[in-house]
Amino acid sequence: MQGTVLIIDDNENFALFLKRFIGAEGFDAAVAHDAAAARKVISRTFPDIVLMDIRLPDADGVELMEELKGLHPGSQFIMMTAFGSIKSAIESMRLGALDYLTKPFEEEELLVLLQSAMARSAINEEVNRLRSKTPDFTTSWEEGWPKYSSLVMRKLLAEVSNMAKSDGNLLLTGDSGVGKNYMARWIHKLSGRAGGPFFDISCTALTPSLIESELFGHEPGAFTGSKGRKRGLVELADGGSLFLDEIGDMDQTLQSKLLTFLDTHTLRRIGSERTIEVDARIIVATNRDLEALVEEGRFRKDLYYRLNVLEIRLPPLRERREDIPVLVKELCTSLGREMGFSQPPQVTEEVLEKLMAHDWPGNIRELRNVLERAIILSADKLTIAEVPVYAEKEGPRPIESGKGTTFEVPFPADGISLKNMLSGLTRIFIHEALRRSKTKKEAAALLGISRYSLAHYIKTLDISVRNSHKE
Repeated sequence: MQGTVLIIDDNENFALFLKRFIGAEGFDAAVAHDAAAARKVISRTFPDIVLMDIRLPDADGVELMEELKGLHPGSQFIMMTAFGSIKSAIESMRLGALDYLTKPFEEEELLVLLQSAMARSAINEEVNRLRSKTPDFTTSWEEGWPKYSSLVMRKLLAEVSNMAKSDGNLLLTGDSGVGKNYMARWIHKLSGRAGGPFFDISCTALTPSLIESELFGHEPGAFTGSKGRKRGLVELADGGSLFLDEIGDMDQTLQSKLLTFLDTHTLRRIGSERTIEVDARIIVATNRDLEALVEEGRFRKDLYYRLNVLEIRLPPLRERREDIPVLVKELCTSLGREMGFSQPPQVTEEVLEKLMAHDWPGNIRELRNVLERAIILSADKLTIAEVPVYAEKEGPRPIESGKGTTFEVPFPADGISLKNMLSGLTRIFIHEALRRSKTKKEAAALLGISRYSLAHYIKTLDISVRNSHKE
């Protein structure tokens, strides 16, 4: 399940259509046809996203949004409006709505907004988690990076601290799963832009046309389905930082547009002739060899030089095995908190030796996934006595019965966090689907979801993907 969505619309047929479409994309959807019903539903379901019409029979949509945000501040609101109500929709964005859709809208446009809303929710949850410190159960990730043992990481972090204070473009390189996304957030936190916004997007998450719209925004009628005005992430990052992951896979047309922004600090939304000045720091990352891509003609040489003002290479875990004990402790603490434990899980000496001996091709991301799976499948959640370092290849044991296929998962006496358990199981099945497939499209088909939904899962659940996997 991607998340829960509350649909508020007095048009019963349209609301039913939305529920079916959203459900087919992996969301759990509930429906309310008026304000009174919406108040009841949100009080018991606590939805991740509220998709609501601006005009309702018993309430003003903007006022109702403010009321519902008070009942559940964690929800992301997407407003639906007819052309004549756009002013109200814009007012709702000023008051905290994520975005709005002008009826009629394309299904793909709705899906992109739902995925953006889930990504925003995930970021907000992470921020709240990092802020909710307790004296007996904290991690050094909250203050920055763990206190590493290896000399290479201690020197690197000292250099990064100085680089963060400048406004130069930053290129983060390294294998998949080494922590480039986290490094980008840490650089933003250390910079003079820490009080400004931070946005991130993977250049492989959407099609080139949708990525262009996400980055630079669009005007009404700029392309099929673009009913309303949309501000892109570059514009929204004004005064802050924008992190572009997988920059080596960016479409060449977009490379040209990004280069123009880096040279002029201005942009034009798709379909607009107006130039907008934006002060945003660009941080990019890749696990590919950009110089080789330049030689092959697949990446612009001038853009490469423009981005590579400051380069930070994050070493793979196999080159700094002495950091594994520190990482295991930090990750177990983080996972324990996410799962609602009163104290962090511990690993035995035998398990730690096994972890130290593994090569970790998926690096920190793989280590986290292995530890999370070990905790989920362990009968004693606070002591990890066995851990499968080949976790990319195995999942929970299936049991065939007359009612279909179920999976054997231990249920501890002190209960579980269902949300985190489901996230862990989702990681397991996506890993297995990717292992069996040559492309992400094939993996999505095995899972019964769209490629866009798979890309959303990979991003929000921080799942490692082999370089050989194509779209």
